[in-house]
Amino acid sequence: MSEPSGMRWWIPPPAPDETLRSVLERAAALYHWEPGQLWQALNGEGAAGAGTIDAPSSKGLVLLGRALGLPARQLREHLVDDAPWRLDPNARQAVCPICWEQAASGDPQPELRGWTHVLRTWCPRHGAPLCLPVSRNHSGLDHRHVTMLTDEDREILSLIDSFGATLERALFFGEPWPAHWQGCPQSARQRLLQVTFRRSDGTDSPLLANVAPGETLAPFVRCGRHVHAGGENTWEHFRGINDPAIRRAALWVVAWMSIPGLPASLSPGWGIMPPRSDSKGIVEPAGGT
Repeated sequence: MSEPSGMRWWIPPPAPDETLRSVLERAAALYHWEPGQLWQALNGEGAAGAGTIDAPSSKGLVLLGRALGLPARQLREHLVDDAPWRLDPNARQAVCPICWEQAASGDPQPELRGWTHVLRTWCPRHGAPLCLPVSRNHSGLDHRHVTMLTDEDREILSLIDSFGATLERALFFGEPWPAHWQGCPQSARQRLLQVTFRRSDGTDSPLLANVAPGETLAPFVRCGRHVHAGGENTWEHFRGINDPAIRRAALWVVAWMSIPGLPASLSPGWGIMPPRSDSKGIVEPAGGT
């Protein structure tokens, strides 16, 4: 294994909105290292105090800047904090099929910070639905799947993304919840858990199993039965779902429950009804799910 001379990485600088993990992986690919090994070698004996590539310490950021030939302050805009509105670090695996298709031969495509939002499943650069790759260098869904989407598919995907964006802003950044929508941001988040996961006693299937996307939308909306390791269903479990197709299906169901007056063409499937409100205005999914 050849070591980069003086730990100067001769790679292109970070692309706009690129994550630091993506920068490390591009350097590792060039020098035929594992990313973790390269990060360890960069920090040497001080690796224990360098933090992680997603959240490096000040010293770790300075060393990374030196390796890239950039001031550390310029790298701060590429940090990806571990926040409740972002995916769990281990779940940040989705990519944009168009970005991946456009990658230069042999050069890994930069990954964007915009791909790490738990409630967003859309590439901000191309307006394409994110998907899981088969490997780091080849996407399991290519741009042809995007071109096959119908106008109705795109309307559904737009509903999902706009609902997720509105919920994110209201839930985590204090923006108002639309007055004509049912419930509140907190109840919408709770419904996401209810429709996604089986009940903790395992006696019932999640409502997500009833989602019925059309043939051309099916590659981007997965409605399988999602079960975590057990115990209470929490937001951390939802943040840990790496497949955006599952999160997209859940957002679709809760958008249908939350937004009155949506046309039948936007319904996520049979057996999924709009929510009902009790005398106190508390909204529950139909069927008590």
